[in-house]
Amino acid sequence: MAADLLIQIADAMVQELNEAAGDDQFSQTFVCQRVYDYTRDLEETVTLCVDIVPERQSDEPHTRQAWKGTGIVSIAVRQKVVVEDRAALDALTAFVGQLRDFWTLPVRRLQYFPAAAPLKREVVYPYLQKELRTHGQFVSVLQLTFNLVSQ
Repeated sequence: MAADLLIQIADAMVQELNEAAGDDQFSQTFVCQRVYDYTRDLEETVTLCVDIVPERQSDEPHTRQAWKGTGIVSIAVRQKVVVEDRAALDALTAFVGQLRDFWTLPVRRLQYFPAAAPLKREVVYPYLQKELRTHGQFVSVLQLTFNLVSQ
């Protein structure tokens, strides 16, 4: 598996999410970007962040000239919030559900990287309690696992 494969998948996800956001397919307005650290503290003025994070990959021989494996990419939804504002937290949680459904209802191949087929989705952290208590920011992490076979 090429070392930059997860980066290519993440970049394709960023492009597709930004296009969908521009078409008003989601309840929240955002601009998506690829990052490596979704735990950094947000500035007070930052609005909703949707971060795509290449996580990990595994592969094994498939044939003499090909391999098969999986790649995992996370989507982190982050925003500064008032911890007691339940309506804002509920809206962000619902938005994470919209992102989950965007990729899997129906199952969507990446338009800009069709070799990566979604295999599994998992909301790993509906929200990180420590980030909410310590930094006053909502952080939710959704992971997508892609099935990959080299050509």
